[in-house]
Amino acid sequence: MLSKISIMDWRAIAALGFALPYLALTLVGEQFGWLELSTSDALTSPITIVALGCLLAGAALALAPVLQDGTYPVLNILVGAAMLIGFAWAVLVLAQARYGCDPMNVLPGCG
Repeated sequence: MLSKISIMDWRAIAALGFALPYLALTLVGEQFGWLELSTSDALTSPITIVALGCLLAGAALALAPVLQDGTYPVLNILVGAAMLIGFAWAVLVLAQARYGCDPMNVLPGCG
């Protein structure tokens, strides 16, 4: 078990490249209004979907050694977990902005 633990695999660094579209969306999207769903639904949806898809693909790439090889590179696990948490957070924030309430709230009439 201890021989399968390592510091990192090359896929951790490659996975960070998949986070660049999401980072660009959050930094530049505020200036152009891409993050406001009410102003430009036609432009916002494809950009958001591609950025979130890249984030999810990066998480899968970072966690590939754990899922395929059975090795446990610590940095890969941290990068993959951070990207999965970022994806989940972004989806929750977008759902909250779209429906106008907390998506985790199970009260009737939410939305």
